Amino acid sequence: MPARGSKNSYLCGSFWERLIASIIDLLILVPITFSILIIFQNLLPGLNFGNKSLISNIAAVVVAVFYNVYLLSQYETTIGKKVLKLKVVTTSYKRISPGQAFLRETVGKFISKLILNLGYLWILIDGERQGWHDKIAKTYVVKVDHQDKLVPGKNPPVSTVSWLFFILLNPLFILFSVISILVLFYLFIMQPHKIMGIAMNPTLKNNQYIMTNKLSYRFTPPQRGDIIVFKSPKDAKIDYIKRIIGLPKEVVKIESGKIYINDKQLSEPYLPKDSYTNANVDIFTGEDVDLGKPIEIPIGYYFVLGDNRGASVDSRDFGPVPEDFITGKYWFTYYTPVEEPLRN
Repeated sequence: MPARGSKNSYLCGSFWERLIASIIDLLILVPITFSILIIFQNLLPGLNFGNKSLISNIAAVVVAVFYNVYLLSQYETTIGKKVLKLKVVTTSYKRISPGQAFLRETVGKFISKLILNLGYLWILIDGERQGWHDKIAKTYVVKVDHQDKLVPGKNPPVSTVSWLFFILLNPLFILFSVISILVLFYLFIMQPHKIMGIAMNPTLKNNQYIMTNKLSYRFTPPQRGDIIVFKSPKDAKIDYIKRIIGLPKEVVKIESGKIYINDKQLSEPYLPKDSYTNANVDIFTGEDVDLGKPIEIPIGYYFVLGDNRGASVDSRDFGPVPEDFITGKYWFTYYTPVEEPLRN
């Protein structure tokens, strides 16, 4: 059982102070990490999605470690800890070395997180207010006054309330971690959508639930055949789900129910046999597309169509879609309702 008293000569930061400090640091690191993703997108256009995702994740971890190791070894604190008037020192109250800081922020924190964040919750019931990463690196997180001097004193004994929080927060931390991951996934990685209508039959059917990948086009440009989610050019509050047919700088022509890209007929194996692509008026030229009038797609735009050509509102109605309007790429279907049999 952890020590219930304290041998410290100086007061240590509480679990709650350290938690708030960590949240502040996290709020600083999230936009930095996001910026790294953008940088990799621009600097490494030749890498495929999987490679760039791996490299970006590694880079994000490296930045987080560098942020903590550099600030702790140089200033004994991070921005979050500075706000909460906390400082990280050795167990002999000296400045921690870069090696100690690195051990604490890599191996130490990995072990603290390994078993459902138990190493962090340990601070609640430890007499020295140490997490497992503190014990591994032999560090304390101590309080400082307005002059940045250590506050002398001994930590109070671990209370029954702290033990209760330790017991109760274990499942809550798990729940919080799951919710945080889901929120981050929703904001930056993937998003659920419900198919409304028959415009993408037979590929996607009415009332199906799909998941879209929001990261794909941060690393590679959209490709022909991709099924995408985008904001309607006529009403940004409406989401459309269509298939990319024409790419920037290509010439699209619809003639006699077929699609031609740069005068070559497009093969569309995803369509039912004998599908006919009717046409509407091209909003750029005012010409009837079905007469074979070529449409040159501007740079940064994509020509999209629904798979059910006779029941789809798409680029034949509102023209090519700006790349900035694209919000995600179809990833997978996670629920398809059972169709009830027709009754006589």
